[in-house]
Amino acid sequence: MTRPLRPDPNDGWHHVMSRGVNRAAVFRSDDERLLFGRLLGMMVQRSGIEVHAYCLMTNHFHLLLRCPDGGVSTSMHHLLSNYARIVNDSSGRVGHLFGDRFCSRLVTTIEYLANVVRYIHLNPLDIVGVADVTQYRWSSHRTYLRQRPRPDWLTTDTIAGWFDDLDAFDRFVRSRQLDPHRPVVAEPGDLISTIDLMLAERSDSAPRHLPAQRRAIALLLADSMTAAARDEVLQGLGVPSDGARRTAFSRARRLWVDEPVVVDVAERVRGMFEQRPIGRLDPSRVA
Repeated sequence: MTRPLRPDPNDGWHHVMSRGVNRAAVFRSDDERLLFGRLLGMMVQRSGIEVHAYCLMTNHFHLLLRCPDGGVSTSMHHLLSNYARIVNDSSGRVGHLFGDRFCSRLVTTIEYLANVVRYIHLNPLDIVGVADVTQYRWSSHRTYLRQRPRPDWLTTDTIAGWFDDLDAFDRFVRSRQLDPHRPVVAEPGDLISTIDLMLAERSDSAPRHLPAQRRAIALLLADSMTAAARDEVLQGLGVPSDGARRTAFSRARRLWVDEPVVVDVAERVRGMFEQRPIGRLDPSRVA
């Protein structure tokens, strides 16, 4: 089956993630992370794409990109293939370095955009021994706080300008309190694509198990949506009737108990669609 084309509008914002094949490391040393940064700089110069946030973990990375003239697929393909070729040549390894094609999510609201930055900068807290976001060298958080020099390829003034000051930005990123009763404010398509991206990052399950996890997470969050959006999600999942819904929820509850990644991803997705106040906002900057 032919894969659907990625949405790639002019002036589009994209949350991009890719991880190593079989969850293997893609950054085995600081030198390789520095190489990736140099290649990012070349991509920015060549394409005009802007990098607004990043985090380089061990077996995956996150980027927040703004693409004034589109071209996210072509640019990411060049970046990843060039990086993999250089790493393979220098280490004597062969084969794919990254897994399936990179994951991307088109970001269309200002709240979601701010929450993407927050999510990217919180990623290092998953590493054992990292208790504070400023401990980690390989994300853009310390650059936003002016605790380290800004590389030429990183743009920080747009996002930082939405907050009253750098302390407000730092507080927003560090805040992890989620209200389980807060409604999930999301278009159904946005919800599903965000679930897909986070499952691609966090799930260790075989690909054949991912649709069941995706369905369970969507059901877990659907009851926090407006009635119209909830019905649209349920229709999209193929559970339009009350009987089908009861059966689907029964199956989903088993996954919620048996597979911690389902609840973990559901809570992370909920955080992405929070509508908390985040300071001074200029909606025209996300058109």
